[in-house]
Amino acid sequence: MAWTDHLTRTTALACLGLLAAPAAQALDVKTGIAVIQDPQTTIETLNYVYVGKALTPNLSFGQAVYSAATGDGGGAFFWGYEAAYERALSDRLSVVGTAFLGGGGGASVVYGDGLMTRLGAGLSYALTDAFRAELGVSHLAVKDSDVGGTVISAGIAYSFGAPTPDAPARPVLRAVTPRATVISADDSTTRSGSAQPTLALAGAEVTFFGEGSGREVFVAADGAAKGGEGYMQLSAGLRQRWSLGPVDLFADAALGFGGGGDVDTGGGLLVMAGLGGAVSIDDRHAIELALGQTIAPDGAFSGTYASARITRTFGDGPDTNRHPQAWQFQSGFTYQIPNDTFRKAGSGRTASPILQESSVDMMLTDALYVTGNAQTVVSGDAGGYAIGLVGLGYQMALSPAWSIAVEGHIGAAGGGSVNANGGLIGSARIELDYALSDAVSLSLGVGQIRTLSGTGMAPTFVNLGVKIPFQTR
Repeated sequence: MAWTDHLTRTTALACLGLLAAPAAQALDVKTGIAVIQDPQTTIETLNYVYVGKALTPNLSFGQAVYSAATGDGGGAFFWGYEAAYERALSDRLSVVGTAFLGGGGGASVVYGDGLMTRLGAGLSYALTDAFRAELGVSHLAVKDSDVGGTVISAGIAYSFGAPTPDAPARPVLRAVTPRATVISADDSTTRSGSAQPTLALAGAEVTFFGEGSGREVFVAADGAAKGGEGYMQLSAGLRQRWSLGPVDLFADAALGFGGGGDVDTGGGLLVMAGLGGAVSIDDRHAIELALGQTIAPDGAFSGTYASARITRTFGDGPDTNRHPQAWQFQSGFTYQIPNDTFRKAGSGRTASPILQESSVDMMLTDALYVTGNAQTVVSGDAGGYAIGLVGLGYQMALSPAWSIAVEGHIGAAGGGSVNANGGLIGSARIELDYALSDAVSLSLGVGQIRTLSGTGMAPTFVNLGVKIPFQTR
């Protein structure tokens, strides 16, 4: 799953959801802990993050990611769509119903399709105009596994809306940053007991301006390109910058969840802290270097990291002139048609996988764009199979309603008995889009994805989804 979630999962959750919502519409961001009452696997507790856009005053819809938090299941991730319905009982107290549908796996606990569902109900109490505390009970199930049962959850929610005297302002985007990281293990051992090799990670982060000069909030996702095929991590943190003219110094700290690839993160919790510097290239781009430490408090993994980042900024502050940026969000489902060497030898699995897919396109011109793509299995006897891609695309109008786009990607895949032969993959696709309105288009795509090292997976695929353009400043 190297490169998994590069400008995806976390970006789709924490960036696209926050940015795509029109300023006049509310947006909910939730995070918390879901405790499995009678765990039958090494996963005892899941952390969740949800970003939902208000469709009506009572109903919101968005995407959520669940990751193993306690126990010994670090590396299990489930990602998909979630809806939340809220009805007020009093000025501060509300009843909430939630429904989740997605997929994933990991931690060697999901062997079938990977489909996850969660239905729940609970109470929400308004602490302030923006913050709410939530407590709920739900039933969680992952198909063809023992993960799930009755779940008790507790969390916090924050509502963003149009900036008015009675409502909080939406977060202001500062930068989008692809990054490469190397983690040198500090005498760590893997889950299988061997010495932990050095990890090479590829990923991205999205930053928002925080309260106070030089402060920012960031969310990030990284996946292993070498040293731990299948390892990935999601994190969020705070950063303080000090400007010294063309050079910035900074310090940051983050919490996250990660695992997979035989990396022993225990239950999955990660703690990270670092120092670094940035040099401006022009008014929109900078190169950043950082050094720091990563520790899994509940596992054997710890290491010193070095990170290099290329930052694309959109303004010097939340109240300054902003660089406009056009984006496009795509989400849907992909059906893969396996080739003869799609599965690992001896797996005995022959089904065709269906994956949930989401993409983020950052427009460089009216036609050329950078794209990040993530896919997680929901059916097809490949629980844990996931794909992460980054690439370039070019779109052309055929008529006022019809357009065509071509894309090329590089990234990685892994899990679910799929023969990714080391993980490094390439992909190409062509998409035909029909505009239902200025706000949404239907998209039909075909293409092929294949391992770039020897023989292995090389499925053709068909994708059906929707595309939503939007702009930020």
